[in-house]
Amino acid sequence: MRVIQERIIELTSWLNDFIKVLFEKYEQYKQEKREEYENKAELFNLYEYISIYYDLQGEKARKLNPYASNKKIGADLRRFSKARIYLKDNNLETIADLQERISTLQSQNKKSSQDIKAKTARIESLNKCFTYADIIKDNKQVFEEWNSKSLFKESFYNSHKDEIDKYKRARAILEKITGSSAIKIKDWQKEIQSLEDEISKLNRQSQIVKEEYESINHIKYAVKTVNDDYGIDLSIEIDKAIKRGEKPSVIAQIKKYQEQQEAYEKRKEKTKNYYRNEER
Repeated sequence: MRVIQERIIELTSWLNDFIKVLFEKYEQYKQEKREEYENKAELFNLYEYISIYYDLQGEKARKLNPYASNKKIGADLRRFSKARIYLKDNNLETIADLQERISTLQSQNKKSSQDIKAKTARIESLNKCFTYADIIKDNKQVFEEWNSKSLFKESFYNSHKDEIDKYKRARAILEKITGSSAIKIKDWQKEIQSLEDEISKLNRQSQIVKEEYESINHIKYAVKTVNDDYGIDLSIEIDKAIKRGEKPSVIAQIKKYQEQQEAYEKRKEKTKNYYRNEER
């Protein structure tokens, strides 16, 4: 029993020394990366960010039990591969490139939302046309009888004012909506079908953009994690980039990226505070 205890103490001591060496190597690695970043012109390279992020996740995974470790390593590898493919497919290399892509997607999303809203409103207006067509049909006989009279016209109008006014109002609204007061059921149905098809197409495009944002959000999270872990302040690095003579357009994109990230973090913190207060 004593021999076993001594063996356990020996193994524990060896394991502690091993972990200490690993930790020292990791700290050395981080310090080397800090120094590399200090002198590296391509600080904002996204391939660097996701590679370092993947390495950091690997360090975390190795501290877990074998099953959890393998599961995490597999999931991280899939995300890493997906991120690399996304960057390559969209020809993105730097944070400035990523921000430019985000701005493009935001513009596309805004336009799609506006188009969907306009087309939906048009469909609602066209659907109303069917109701106005029924009103016209129901009151057509009274209106035409009134319209054809030369004698007692005013008296007839007073007696059938509600029907005549409904007819005239329905015709006026129909013309305002379609450009014609004529009843054209098939034309309206055809236009509605066309609009619905266009909305479906726009919704599919929006879904593609949504899926693209999943890749973007992972990359942005990787950037934030690496910056936090290595103590990288984007404001300071932007100043360095300006001194290096980076293009104003590139600096502007990076600043925009930083501003959006800060706004996001503020919204997230505000949401957390709201739910904390709700729980009290």
